Amino acid sequence: MLDGAQPGDHRELARRVWAAVGQGGADPTVAVYVEALGLAAVRTPPYPEAARAVAEAWTAWFAGRLPGPDEERWSQARAALALVDGLLLVRLAAGPDAAADAARALGVG
Repeated sequence: MLDGAQPGDHRELARRVWAAVGQGGADPTVAVYVEALGLAAVRTPPYPEAARAVAEAWTAWFAGRLPGPDEERWSQARAALALVDGLLLVRLAAGPDAAADAARALGVG
């Protein structure tokens, strides 16, 4: 997923992750992920804790691939997660063309 040089910032990281997960092959897994986030949003146990754990795990994974001091890497990782999760939600809700258009507008597609 992240072959080559270390990503320089959240957009480059999101671009690489989006290239790997945004093409539809992960849609069934993404649908379960989004459903779990929805259940977390309405406080259905145990989803709030599970969703937080998943978000923290992805953020840690992203942060470990970015340069810079810890605080900056974590902020950049959260930004990358927000971009990718938002694009995945658009892909599921509005379709792949809408997600591809949004990715281009965000500079990650």
